[in-house]
Amino acid sequence: PDTAAALVDGNASAPKAGDVRPKEELHDGNVCADTEELYLGLCYKKCSLMTMGEAGIRSSAWTCCKDHPCGVTNEIIPPGLPGPCSGFSVGEGDSCPHKPGACLSDEELYLGLCFKKCELLTDSKFPHRFSAIECCDTTGIRCMLPSHVKLSKSFAAGGGAGDGDKSTPREVHMPIESLTEATDDADDSARPASSDDLPVGEPLAMWNVSVDGRVNVRRRPAKDSLIIDVKQSGTILRGRRHGNWLQLQDQAGFIMIKFDNYTLLTEAASNTTA
Repeated sequence: PDTAAALVDGNASAPKAGDVRPKEELHDGNVCADTEELYLGLCYKKCSLMTMGEAGIRSSAWTCCKDHPCGVTNEIIPPGLPGPCSGFSVGEGDSCPHKPGACLSDEELYLGLCFKKCELLTDSKFPHRFSAIECCDTTGIRCMLPSHVKLSKSFAAGGGAGDGDKSTPREVHMPIESLTEATDDADDSARPASSDDLPVGEPLAMWNVSVDGRVNVRRRPAKDSLIIDVKQSGTILRGRRHGNWLQLQDQAGFIMIKFDNYTLLTEAASNTTA
């Protein structure tokens, strides 16, 4: 079924050639990427994704907790010593936590800045960024060896060059907040279809995660859409039904109601009717 055990099974479709703006939900109140959450002014990867829905509340840069109030009895700490840019203290793609916003789809975060991906700059031969001007064919200490590194000043570049859009930077830059959340006066006419574009669904109702396990929250109502959250069995949700999908009311995203012979969600009222 469409559960968290299949977190790798579907990302958003690749952008069209020349379109390097990331496909983010721009009207969900989240200034971070769809798979991230804001905590003390920085964007971290969602606790719910890193703990498979077990502890969805971020209680510090390094800990996630199961419910309020958070404390030592209900917090989860990953193995090893807590440190910067490791464990739960990471952004999307295991980058360091960063200021609100996102990079372009052909860029990667490095030390809080957006660079064009080494993978694209080196035709996948040196796909790992090691510095502003160095790309490496591996990771770790071996990148200290010249045989594993390619160096070029041209690697210190943004990803907007050649896309035909003057608003996308060609220089190295900070994450751009307008790529993750639209402002009232922003022109988002070119944004991808989202929940705002759907017709009004069935009346708002309470739903229960009834499958034994976890279910994926997807950015859009499609099985290959990016997973942006995870909900555990027994979670109560508010939402509107659109066919076989529940559009969540209190956060962005959609959950499949049935998958093959599995019922993932049931309307809460039906659970109390004998």
